[in-house]
Amino acid sequence: WDLPPAASLPSFESYNFQSVNSRVRREAEARSAARGARGAAAAQEAFSGAALPFLVGALTGCAAYVSNAAADWIIDLKWEWTFALLHGGLGWGLASFQVFLTLCVGLAAAAAAVSLWAPAACGSGIPMIKGELNGVRIPGGLTG
Repeated sequence: WDLPPAASLPSFESYNFQSVNSRVRREAEARSAARGARGAAAAQEAFSGAALPFLVGALTGCAAYVSNAAADWIIDLKWEWTFALLHGGLGWGLASFQVFLTLCVGLAAAAAAVSLWAPAACGSGIPMIKGELNGVRIPGGLTG
């Protein structure tokens, strides 16, 4: 196969093309050929190739747990304050509604601010990850 020069390839590609013409595959083959027979360095690189993804996955799981726990705590606190004011006696019903409304609007404003600050945070990110895993490389596609 005659491969086109790298400069003539598009800035994104997909595995729908023949794998021989894949820039990602050519780069991976070049890296594997370059590290060929380095012995202990190759073993260390293989270990770090397994340990690093595990560490990143574990830290991501911990961050997701903390984020979920914080969201649950904020929601519980909102209801706790609202019910405390609601059961406080006469005249507190309107105050409990105002506290509830203020907290809801505040949380919605915080979510809107995050989506303005980081538009990539608006979606789930699953389509972008699926595209990357399928070999579609879009420059800046996964940046926030």
